[in-house]
Amino acid sequence: MFLLKNKGLKLIFYCLIAYIILCVPVSLILIQFTKVKLIWNLILAFIPLPFALLFQKSAETHRKKKGILFGLLWLLFFPNAPYIITDFIHISGIRFYSFAADETATYSTDILAWLNLAYIGTGVILGVLMGFYSLYVIHKTIIRYRSKRLANIVVVGSGLLCGYAIYLGRIPRLNSWDFLNPIYFLTKLYQSIGLFPLLYSLIFACFVLFGYFLFYVMVDTENKDSRT
Repeated sequence: MFLLKNKGLKLIFYCLIAYIILCVPVSLILIQFTKVKLIWNLILAFIPLPFALLFQKSAETHRKKKGILFGLLWLLFFPNAPYIITDFIHISGIRFYSFAADETATYSTDILAWLNLAYIGTGVILGVLMGFYSLYVIHKTIIRYRSKRLANIVVVGSGLLCGYAIYLGRIPRLNSWDFLNPIYFLTKLYQSIGLFPLLYSLIFACFVLFGYFLFYVMVDTENKDSRT
């Protein structure tokens, strides 16, 4: 299978496995097995990448129906990648600094607090980069086989939908597969109408689009330089 031969996918998969292995000792040290939930979020963040590569392969072999299917599956799971940024809320109860009477800041010397930050931060970086890489594959594939204008529309549209999906995943706690239960899914969507859901969605849509723009510029520039 061509997915097994993809060097980028294999490298990311190895990084994911290494992080999962590290989860055990870190959880034991922190005595917080809730960190295992981050592993599940990372696995979900990984899923869009194979679908993006299958979308690319379908475009290369001119299999339109398969391309549409893999594109929709990618879009369904893509929000799971940038969603992982919200896992930073799990360090909100940790005190990293305090202020003295003269307002001088004193930073924590509790190594476990900083281990917590580093562990979650590494997972967030890995998850977000996996998502941006999958979006990059989709973006470049559409540019190559359709048009740059359509590709940019897909990127912006995906970013906006992703912002709303992050809201649905974090606040009402919807999952990608909940659409299989239409009544429950539509009820949650109806309950998500309001100013807060709109602003929340826009904030994270901006995060996705701005972050991807930086990712695209760096990766695309590097690719162009390597070809010259």
